[in-house]
Amino acid sequence: HEEFKLNSFDDKLSLINAIQGIKYISGGTNTGEALKFVGSHIFQPSSGDRIHARNILVVITDGRSNDHAATIAQANNLKHNNILIIAVGIGSGISKSELAGIASRPSHVLHVEDFNALSHIYDSIHSIACLSGETFLNYINLN
Repeated sequence: HEEFKLNSFDDKLSLINAIQGIKYISGGTNTGEALKFVGSHIFQPSSGDRIHARNILVVITDGRSNDHAATIAQANNLKHNNILIIAVGIGSGISKSELAGIASRPSHVLHVEDFNALSHIYDSIHSIACLSGETFLNYINLN
């Protein structure tokens, strides 16, 4: 489900507060449906998507999807629509091959031992996103 639209906030502090206010919802790991939802509802102009901005999705999971094939298919659909995907696995219940299939590149797969360790990979996520954004801008400028 959608917590908020991409254009819901005008300043960084409001966005950070909104992100920190998101409540964890337990349940199944329907990653394929989540990726499908992102493509059809989130990365859309009606939800605040900007045409000339690089779309970057960070998938964070602590498990394996209910349907591996559907998850990989939906990730591939997003990648074909120029959405960069960074896959983050948390804990020991993850599937490394599934994370590799979700991520845009092998170097875009990250792993931490627990949720508290997410803060330790912020710089890695930031570096991947920024370097990929520069590559995307160079591609636009060349075409």
